[in-house]
Amino acid sequence: MSTGWVLVADSAQARILEYEKDTLQPVEEFDHPASREHGRDLIGNRPHQNQHSMEKTRKGEEHQNLRDDESKKFAKQLSTYLSKAHALNRFRKIVLVADPRFLGMLRLELDSPVAGCVATSIDKNAVRMKPKDLAALVAKG
Repeated sequence: MSTGWVLVADSAQARILEYEKDTLQPVEEFDHPASREHGRDLIGNRPHQNQHSMEKTRKGEEHQNLRDDESKKFAKQLSTYLSKAHALNRFRKIVLVADPRFLGMLRLELDSPVAGCVATSIDKNAVRMKPKDLAALVAKG
């Protein structure tokens, strides 16, 4: 069993890295392109929604809410992965590194066993950081 994982994420992509002797080794990568879309592009031809870009979407929701919905779906996907990995004893502790808004969404989705494994959380968008720089950030955090 690995002793520690680092999840670095934003609302559109994520990486899980294993912490080994002051280095980070890749475990898994995730991509959620729908979170990158503009709100108007998320509407598409969905049933029960207005199709004109100047109109409000479902029951008065704004386009930003559609992007938030996609971010929440991605947070749920990551949470599900972490729950399964934890059940298989793949990690004992985890460090969460994410932009503040997504970090809050992710925390809400974590189940109790995984939430109990969170050693620390760092509210910084570090998805594009190199593993060496990310290891230094985690060591400080």
